[in-house]
Amino acid sequence: MEVEIKQTEPKRVLAMRHIGPYPGIGETFGKLGQWAAEHNVPCCGALAIFYDNPMTVEESKLRSDACFLVPDGYSLDEEGVSCFDFPGGKFAVTKYVGSYSGLPQAWGSFMSGWFANSGLEYGEGETYEQYENDPRTTEPEKLETLLFVPVK
Repeated sequence: MEVEIKQTEPKRVLAMRHIGPYPGIGETFGKLGQWAAEHNVPCCGALAIFYDNPMTVEESKLRSDACFLVPDGYSLDEEGVSCFDFPGGKFAVTKYVGSYSGLPQAWGSFMSGWFANSGLEYGEGETYEQYENDPRTTEPEKLETLLFVPVK
């Protein structure tokens, strides 16, 4: 597994909350995509933010946000969606290539394998995934997802 330590910049995001098992966030992305299309939101990328540790929080209570990147300064006030600046920071980053169904295993390898043996400490902030291509036009085995873990 190849991992880089990167400093990221803040990102402006349009978000819709997902509560429940992390792999179920795809349905929330579908709802957010429909909402964004109906409201002509200028989206320029996607990411998922994960707020809880699935090893310590009951699966039905896990919190995450399905997000689309939007231009700096974009704002709105609508029920069910929010717009905020997701902070940048120092992250360990690896790339996973393949179907989204393989992401839980990729995270397991990253966290239990590489990160656990890296000597690095978990930093402040949330883990997240950044999707590098469009699942509507990319074959599942060619999907590229960057996995981000905050480090000190």
